[in-house]
Formats: sequence, structure tokens, C-alpha cells
Amino acid sequence: MARDVKAEKAALRAEMLAKRNAMTADEVAAKSAAITAEVLALRTYQEASTVCGYMAIGNEVRTREILLDALAAGKTVLLPRVQKNPKRLSLHAVTSLDDLVPGPYGILEPGGDVPEHELTTGDFCFVPGLAYDTLGYRLGYGGGFYDRLIEPAEKLSVGFYALSFLQQLVSVVPTQANDQVIDYIVTEAGMIDCHSTFDSEDSLRLRNMTFYGYHGVNESEREQGIRFAVDVQMTFDLQHPGLTDDITATVNYPAVYRFIDELQKSRQFHLFEALAEAIARGILREFSLVRRLTVAVRKFNPPVGGVMDAFEVEITRYRSWQHRV
Repeated sequence: MARDVKAEKAALRAEMLAKRNAMTADEVAAKSAAITAEVLALRTYQEASTVCGYMAIGNEVRTREILLDALAAGKTVLLPRVQKNPKRLSLHAVTSLDDLVPGPYGILEPGGDVPEHELTTGDFCFVPGLAYDTLGYRLGYGGGFYDRLIEPAEKLSVGFYALSFLQQLVSVVPTQANDQVIDYIVTEAGMIDCHSTFDSEDSLRLRNMTFYGYHGVNESEREQGIRFAVDVQMTFDLQHPGLTDDITATVNYPAVYRFIDELQKSRQFHLFEALAEAIARGILREFSLVRRLTVAVRKFNPPVGGVMDAFEVEITRYRSWQHRV
């Protein structure tokens, strides 16, 4: 059955809005202050001559202090204005936050007859959203305005930053072809570099998982059974669980053990190469966070007509970027 990505997005959007709306004013203020401090300390922010941002609404991370700091530092500050025909955001320079007017969605935006600006190389731009994953995918409010803003600016090496509470991080944001990625996520606990996520060498290792099964070429192995062991090293970015201490943000390794046990009980393999391949492909299929894994399968005291402690097969398999789920 085909995935309904639009429905997945709608469900996640409702969930994240409810979570954020449940935050108290004091919680929003305290966490926003921590995120503001992180932003103001960034070299990319300090060195940027132009800062593009937005005025926060509801329980979004507060942005006013960042914008005021940029104005006080003499930076060019760009804020978006909603254009409905065609549907896009135009950017306009402001010299004060006191002259903003409510736009079509109630968000304060530049008013009057002010010229439109374009983003250029080296600009620092922060964008809103409801949910993010560490690959840089964001879930917005559904209008596609910021995807249209980000797409052409990516070629100019503009840095796009999400200001996000930790609770807005999710393992995987459902995506469609037109969804654009951001570069960094700034949270109250620190910043996530989305560029490094897919190349991350963070790993979970499961060592010496021991099973009893009926595998091998020899008839005695297939009839009487053998004891064998499996090691699995799963490589994927651990920034999300590391920052949030959230068990749902990582791989459930007891579930990996159960998967392997059920697999080897349900099928009989002549070759341990085939067993290792089935384990690797199954883990990539069942555990979507895993980007790369190495599987080692060891047979103890193999029948070679002499003394041998173990025979081992080791393979490494990858999830391609195009196969992101």
C-alpha cells in the first residue's frame, strides 16, 4: 500500500502544534532565551552583514531579541511579506520593528512601499517550522512559502537556520519532492549541523548475540543444529537522542535482536553469506534510522577436518540517500 505523505504530514503537524501550544509562557521564554544566546554567539551570525528572519507568533521560538540585536549592530535586517499572487515571500529591509503591520496570516511584516531585497552569499537566514529532523528536513505550516524561498537561495551559499525547541525534533520528517532542507537547527541545548548528519560515524554496536539454528552446507548442521553468533554495527546520527534523551529517537536494539532471531528461525540457510545478507537487508528495511550497517556472522567449531575456533562472514551495506524513508 502506497504511503499517504500528505496525511502523514497533516498528522505530524497537528501533533507538533498541540505539543507546542501546551508549553507555558515561562517555558517558551526561558527556552527562547537559551536559543537566542546560541544564535548571538555564532560566528556566522556575527560576521553576516545581512540577517533575514521573521516575527514569531503563538508559541514559536521568540525572535524579537535576535532582530533587535542585528539592528543595533548595524546589520541589514530583512523580514518577509506574504505575496499571494504568485504565492511567495518577498523580503524587505526594516530599520525598526515598531513599523510592522499584520499580514494575511496575522504575522507582523514590513508595511508601506519599501523595495524588495534578494538574498546573497553569506546572509544569515532563520526560518520557522513545526518539526525538524537532523537531515535538515522541516515541516512547515503547509503553505510552501519557505520552500520557495530556500530553493533558489541554496545556490548562493546562504545559511538557513531553524530555531527549534528540542521537543520539535523528530526522527524522520515525511517529505515530498519539493521540500527543501535547512542547514542548521539551533535548540536550547545546542546546534545541530545537518550537513554532517548523513556522513555521521555515530554507531550502535550489538556484540556476540548468540543463537541456535539449523544452517550450513553439511547435513549434520541442518539436522542437529549449530550455535552461532552475530555482531551488528548500525551507523546513524545520534545527535537527536543525545540531545533529547528520547528513547523513540534511536534504534530499539532489543527489537533488532528479536528480528534476527525470528529471521533465522523462519528460514534455513546453506551459506552464512546468505544469512548475513538477509540480516543486513532486513535491518535496513525495518529500522529506518540506520544509514549503514556491518553484520558479522560467526559459526563456532566448523567442520573443516581440523581445529578452527570459528568461521566468520562480515558484510557492510548502505542505505542510499535516494532511498530515504
